[in-house]
Amino acid sequence: MLVGFAEALRELRRLAGSPTYRQLGARAHYSAAALSDAAAGRKLPTLAVTLAYVRACGGDAREWEQRWREAEAQHTHPARQDDPAVPYQGLFAFHEGDAEVFFGRDRAVREVLDRLGERRFVGVFGASGTGKTSVLRAGVAVRWPGPVLVLTPGARPVEECAVRVSGLVGRSTVEVHEQLRADPANLALLLGPVQGALLIVDQFEELFTLCDDPGERAWFVRALVAASGRTRVLLGVRADFYGHCAEHEPLVEALRDGLVLLGGLSVDELREAIVAPATARGHRLEAELVTRLVADAAGRRGVLPMLSHALFETWHRRRGITLTLDGYTATGGIDHAIARTAETVYSEFDEQGQAIAKATFTRLVALGDGDDTKRRVPRDEWDRDPDTTAVLHTLAAARLVTLDRDSVEPAHEALITHWPRLRAWLAEDRDTLRVHRHLVDATRTWQDLDRDPAALYRGALLTRARELLVTHPNLVTAPQRRFLAAAHTAGTANRRRRRLGVVAAVALVVVLAAVGVYAVRTSADNDRRATEAVVDQAVVQARALRSADPSLAGQVALAAYRLRPDPNTLGGLFDVVAAFSQANETGEFQQTHQVLFHPGGRYLYTASGGALKVFDFNGASTPSFSHVVPGLPPVGRMAIDTAGRTLALEVAQGPVYLLDVADPGTPAVVAVVPSADWLEPHFSPVEPILVLVERSDIVDGGAGPPVINHIVRVLDVRDPAHPVERSHFSVGEDVVGFDRAGNLVTQDSGAGVHLWDLTDAVHPSQRFVAAGPSLDKYAALSPSAPIVASIEDGYARLAVGTGGSTRLWDTTDPLHPRAGGRIPGLVALALAPDNRSLALANRETVQVWDISDLDNPRQHAIHPASNLNLGSATFAPDSKSLTILPDTGPGLLWPTDTPTAAGWVCQRALRPITPAEWTHYFPDTDYTAPCAVP
Repeated sequence: MLVGFAEALRELRRLAGSPTYRQLGARAHYSAAALSDAAAGRKLPTLAVTLAYVRACGGDAREWEQRWREAEAQHTHPARQDDPAVPYQGLFAFHEGDAEVFFGRDRAVREVLDRLGERRFVGVFGASGTGKTSVLRAGVAVRWPGPVLVLTPGARPVEECAVRVSGLVGRSTVEVHEQLRADPANLALLLGPVQGALLIVDQFEELFTLCDDPGERAWFVRALVAASGRTRVLLGVRADFYGHCAEHEPLVEALRDGLVLLGGLSVDELREAIVAPATARGHRLEAELVTRLVADAAGRRGVLPMLSHALFETWHRRRGITLTLDGYTATGGIDHAIARTAETVYSEFDEQGQAIAKATFTRLVALGDGDDTKRRVPRDEWDRDPDTTAVLHTLAAARLVTLDRDSVEPAHEALITHWPRLRAWLAEDRDTLRVHRHLVDATRTWQDLDRDPAALYRGALLTRARELLVTHPNLVTAPQRRFLAAAHTAGTANRRRRRLGVVAAVALVVVLAAVGVYAVRTSADNDRRATEAVVDQAVVQARALRSADPSLAGQVALAAYRLRPDPNTLGGLFDVVAAFSQANETGEFQQTHQVLFHPGGRYLYTASGGALKVFDFNGASTPSFSHVVPGLPPVGRMAIDTAGRTLALEVAQGPVYLLDVADPGTPAVVAVVPSADWLEPHFSPVEPILVLVERSDIVDGGAGPPVINHIVRVLDVRDPAHPVERSHFSVGEDVVGFDRAGNLVTQDSGAGVHLWDLTDAVHPSQRFVAAGPSLDKYAALSPSAPIVASIEDGYARLAVGTGGSTRLWDTTDPLHPRAGGRIPGLVALALAPDNRSLALANRETVQVWDISDLDNPRQHAIHPASNLNLGSATFAPDSKSLTILPDTGPGLLWPTDTPTAAGWVCQRALRPITPAEWTHYFPDTDYTAPCAVP
């Protein structure tokens, strides 16, 4: 209904002569943006906006008021969390009470039960999104014949264990907690009398992501292993934490021959999981919808929460008892339903509510060195004010977060990976989020110790934490504010006492100190100069060793940097690491004119010598060539969608090929867009849209150079095997690509930068961004142009290369960009996906700068480039490495920060530097091997 209402509004505008939204706004006395949103179909406009739009188009206000009321009556808002009729769980996992609508996992449940019949300790391992929790709770727990105890470790596994066990055995929590603290083997004694019991530990990975105490981790492992002597124990573990489990020897032994690997659903199981829940609740699905859902989900890793959420939203758009393909399409489909729901809920908050929502979601994520994970937060860490409570309940009603009596947590980790706004929040200031996380832990410790003054922050910790009160006030809760206030008061009192003591002792100190100052300073200066000379010499020697012994060269350069981190040692380290790439040049990387990373990070594709080549990358310093994709004509430009499912290839003066890369190692052609003079393809990051740019004609530029007009064709690629053209339009000189908010960016010669909103693919709308020489190029996704853009909540950063330098711009307000810092002598090449790293170059070097502070950019990597005629640069998905493509010669792969460079050095270290070698390069310095090589 919502889509039809919006289409009718657009048709009314067409019948009125297609006035621009600016013209409509002048007639209706509403902003152009409000009127454009009314016809976009994203949400139902208010009655006032609708009638203003209709009157401006000359429509019948009474007729449209009736239409609006009918649409409003049928428009479905996010479901209430406790709606008993919903057959699908959305992002929530299935629990014991949902067994009647849990389908598609009978084979997996039987396998786990069979293994429990054979073994007393079993672990179910599976990737995020394979439904481990649902299998354990709605499957195994329901079918187990005896008592079942389910717990998750959380940040304090001993407490969690005590609370759950006490309820099962009928004893006080305090008594059970003391008994467990005394000896982990007591868990077996407590559970032993409960005949036929099964202890299920769901989300076992929380032991590593939320629990910071190694001693408590070891206690929990010993307790579970001991308990398996008297009862059955079943773990549910995310597969990427298998290595963490292997670090605990008792766990390794207990799980031997007791592993169950949970994979994806077969096509038949997938169809059952889609159809059977609705049937059980008296509903049906259109046959076309079932076919589409199976096609969208089959063979995809971690797709179940995305599928379940899309079905949840489709159910709320049903017609009577029937779930329809139109309803599914309106949700955004599997790839976009989560983001669309989250954006809809977020946009309906006022400014204060949005600030609370942002603080809420960033607090509910555990930041990791690799993937971020969800975090369960106790309810007592949240403020009890009405605004916060209202936001939490709204998010829970939309099934974006889970609320229970004791805690709040994200509904599923798929929210982290599939909501671009949340990813941007997490990327924009990870250091601040870590400072806040430490503040959370310190506040809880202070409270647990009855507000012991010894547990308060002091010095730099206090200063940094207090900055949050100004920079991120919505992050800091009332208990944390009390902690910081107490720490500040205590610090003031301590400084006052110290000043009194200093005054009494100062005379004696001055007299005694004067005698030794000269000798101490002289000795320290001599030591410092000697160490600096040793380090400088070691950097020179490391560079000389690059070809003869790269393993030793890397360790010497890394040790020199760690002894004295400065530009000279940093340059030496990256010189050596750059040599790794040059030393491993192969014919496979020759004549490469584009590199494209698969979003999953495991594979990269190159257009090399006209062939599409596949490399196994996975963050390694040397990608491993896999194969050439057969059956393709000479390949030109490439693009890949953000979901990592479809690769588009432009071939020389021919069609565009669409390849299925759901299995990224084996691309397969699924469609060919008919021949035209295509220039390059672009995928929208937020909608299932592919834009193809077609050269049209050359127009006389008057006094300036000729202008090349282009035709932009907008294709719907929800089904990549059957792309459908929705619209086309003409643009000026340059089509840059999509920004990260989903707007198509174009550059007109002399006229400026424009954004095209393709949310309505049939009726694209345009808005002006900037003009004039200060922003004479805009190339957010074009690495060869002298301007790079990062999008965070719209427009956030630009780096403009003019006159051999780069100027940073804050363009949160695109019409009024604010100039930030200038990086002289360097021209921008590419911006990293994390929005923090910018690659720049001059004739001598390629440099990577941290631009998280636009006013004070900082260099954190430098590579030699004096012999390179640079063409382009591309960052890897994790922003930790960078491909450099010269105009001639092979492509190069370089790290972008010091930790990654150090990791590559140690990957290449065949053996640790020996004490004798250390003494040769670093005499009179304590031996410290930079790499722990077995």
